[in-house]
Amino acid sequence: MTLTRRKPSGKPSWPIVLLAGCEGAGKSWAAAEATASDRFGTCMWVEIGEQTADEYGAVPGANFEILEHDGSFGEILAQVRAAVAEPVVGGKPNLLVLDSLTELWDLLSDEQQTIANRRRGKNANGDATITMDQWNAAKKRWGYVISELRRFPGPVIVTARLENVAVVGSNGQPTGSHTWKIRAEKNLPFEVQVVMQARQPRQWMMTKIANTRLQLPDEGLLKWPRFTVEDLLSKMGLEDAQPSTYVKTDSSRVVGEADRARQMLIEVIDRVGITRAEAAAKFQSFGHGDLGTSQDSVAIGELTAYYASAESTVQS
Repeated sequence: MTLTRRKPSGKPSWPIVLLAGCEGAGKSWAAAEATASDRFGTCMWVEIGEQTADEYGAVPGANFEILEHDGSFGEILAQVRAAVAEPVVGGKPNLLVLDSLTELWDLLSDEQQTIANRRRGKNANGDATITMDQWNAAKKRWGYVISELRRFPGPVIVTARLENVAVVGSNGQPTGSHTWKIRAEKNLPFEVQVVMQARQPRQWMMTKIANTRLQLPDEGLLKWPRFTVEDLLSKMGLEDAQPSTYVKTDSSRVVGEADRARQMLIEVIDRVGITRAEAAAKFQSFGHGDLGTSQDSVAIGELTAYYASAESTVQS
């Protein structure tokens, strides 16, 4: 194989900025305020589990478009992908806001709870235990969204709730101490370039930055009075930012695995009376693309488990 190589440009890529804060911290306000900047082309807003996007259009100077969806993961992912594909006009990068990723993770968790309850049967009481394979499925769906955000041709602002939670010891009992925790999929802080926290309303501090021009002090926190996203991007030196160099890794393309998974799916849907077309449509609604050509054996297996749970419910 011939080496494909180049020298590094030394230029930053557009970041994903996480605004994590307590209730009333000003997360959505800061995001809406950012859309007033003339450095951006089209500003788009995907609201997940919130109901304030329209109202934040009244923030002075705010200029964004709301991308509507029906609340399902499939449509949310489709809107994010459409935002990624939105053309850049006049050389100005677009801006994308997702408000909030806490609600997105809650949605993915609720999906798996529904599947777990179906698998157990309708006559049992309470919620069933979500299995490890189900959590892995939820994380995979989360990863689809994060992957698209990394491809976005401009800065991305995401919000999440920040909570002061009790620390639990190795014995499973509270230690009496508390710590601040971002309420979302646990890897979110590692998947963004900037983390801004507001532990009190509008009292912002930076707790993570991946940038050669702006660094955290040794104590690991940088208080930021009168914080704005515009000021952050300027201090990061993003006037000459380049498109993301992110390339999605793919470990699922193993010859034969996808075909075997497809055959197992066919056996299940034939038993429950689901047509190939219905299964293909459901596969797309899960954000996995074309069922007939997909090499993602894990995603096909998720669909098989979905229909298998429906089969067991009918039998019970």
